[in-house]
Amino acid sequence: MTTTLLTLEALANAFLTCKEIEGRSPTTVSWYRDILARFCRYVDETLPGTTVADVGLAEARAFIHYLQTGTERWQYHPAVKTRGSLGPNTIRGYVRTIKVFFNWLADESYIETSPMRRLRQPRAPRKIIQTFSREQVTAMVSSMNLEWPTGYRSYLIVLLFLDTGLRLSEAAGLQMSDIDLSNSKLRVTGKGAKERVVPFGKQTCLALYRYLQHFRYRPLSEYENFLFTTISGTPLRPAAIQTMVRRLKSLAGITDVRCSPHTFRHTFAKSYLLNGGDVFSLQRILGHTSLEMVRLYVNLVDSDVSDLYREHSPIDHLMASSRAQLTEERLTSLVSSLPAPSRRFGRVQP
Repeated sequence: MTTTLLTLEALANAFLTCKEIEGRSPTTVSWYRDILARFCRYVDETLPGTTVADVGLAEARAFIHYLQTGTERWQYHPAVKTRGSLGPNTIRGYVRTIKVFFNWLADESYIETSPMRRLRQPRAPRKIIQTFSREQVTAMVSSMNLEWPTGYRSYLIVLLFLDTGLRLSEAAGLQMSDIDLSNSKLRVTGKGAKERVVPFGKQTCLALYRYLQHFRYRPLSEYENFLFTTISGTPLRPAAIQTMVRRLKSLAGITDVRCSPHTFRHTFAKSYLLNGGDVFSLQRILGHTSLEMVRLYVNLVDSDVSDLYREHSPIDHLMASSRAQLTEERLTSLVSSLPAPSRRFGRVQP
C-alpha cells in the first residue's frame, strides 16, 4: 500500500498499536490517542481528503494556534471543539505528541523526513507553584472524622501525599504487597511502569498500621488487593480521591491555593528541601528521570529562604545586640542622603 492511500487516522492507529507493543503505559497511550484524534479531525475538517504526505509544518502551526486562541475554524465536532484556549503547558504536550508521531512516520518510512523538526515549543511561563501552609494542612486534617473508616482513609491518603510526594495514580494503584511496614517503605509503580522504592515516616507508618487493622474495607474480590478500597470493596479510583480533596478544600475553607493531589506533591517537595533534604534523593523519591522538574522545586524554596533570611540575617542580629543599632528611620535617612552612583564601575561621582 502506498503512502498516498493511507489516511492520517489510519497511521495514527498504527502508531498507537506500536506504542502498546513497546510497552508504553495505558495512560501515555490514552494521552497520545486523544491528542492525535483531535489533530486528525482538525486536518479532516479544514483540508478534506488530505493524506499524510500533504500535512506539514503549516498545518501543525495552524492547529497549535487554534489551541492557543480557542477560535473556531471549522464545523462543530464534539470531539474537537474546545471552550476557550488551552494553557501553554498543555499545548506543549500537544506539540511533543505531534513531533513524536511524525518522527515515528519517518522511522517507519511512511514519509521521507519529519516536517515537524522545526515545530518549536511555545514558551510556558515559569510561575511560583503554590503549596499548602501548615495552617491549611491542619485545617484539612481537623475537618476529617478519624473515627469513621472513610474519614481515616482520607487522613491516610493525605499523610501519604504529604510524606512521600506520590502522584494521584500512584496512590490509587498501591497494592497490599507494595507495603513494607517493618522497613517503612512503599514500592511504587510510576510513569512508564517504572518501579521505585519510597520511604515514609514513623507517623505515616503508625497511621498505615491502624488503617489496616481497623478501617480498611474488605476487598470485594480475592483477586484484587488494593490498599484503598470503597465501602463496597471495590478499588478506590483516582476520580474519587480528587473528589475527596476538593471536599477537604471546602471543609477547610481554603480559597487561595489550588487544592489538588499534585499540590500535595509540590508541598512535599518544598518541605523536604526546607528540612534539609538534597535534590538528588528528592529526584529519586519523586520518580523524575531528570533534574529539570526538581529545579522548579528549588525555585519554589527560594522565596521561603528569603523569608527565613530576613528573620535570621547575621548582621541584623549583630546590630540588634549592639548599642549602635540602626533604626529603620535612621537607615532610610542615610540611604537617601547618598549621592547617585556613577555608571562606570559603580563608583560614586566626585
